[in-house]
Amino acid sequence: MMPSIIKKINKINNPLLKQRYLKYLKLPPDIKEIMFSPKAAEKIKEIGIKNHLTPLQLQKLSYVTGSVLLGELKISNFIKEICEKCKLETEPSKKIADEITKEIFIPVKESLKKIQIQKNQISSSIPKSASSIPEPKIKGNIVDLKNH
Repeated sequence: MMPSIIKKINKINNPLLKQRYLKYLKLPPDIKEIMFSPKAAEKIKEIGIKNHLTPLQLQKLSYVTGSVLLGELKISNFIKEICEKCKLETEPSKKIADEITKEIFIPVKESLKKIQIQKNQISSSIPKSASSIPEPKIKGNIVDLKNH
């Protein structure tokens, strides 16, 4: 890592934010690109609108999708997490998950597989309660990952 990046990381006081930043830095380039891609954000928004999600549900869908890309959530739990976070039934969650998979995950399939394999190896050594995803605080239309 470059010294300037190390300095930035050392200035982060929130341990969760620091952990996520470090995870992001280790991601393959195609995953990094899609995480902040306006095109990917627009696709998620279109899927949400098409499936009649509220703005809050759409924010939570984006967060859950990002959690998969970051390696914090196993893709096998994606539908369940959409159900829980967006407060949807299984069928609409499955439909949304299928669309997100097709539009967001398939283009980065090989990199996502690597991240998921690493997630499986790491999570087998972590107690179940420690691997759950914390709920983000949402202020207006911004997800606050720093303070929750």
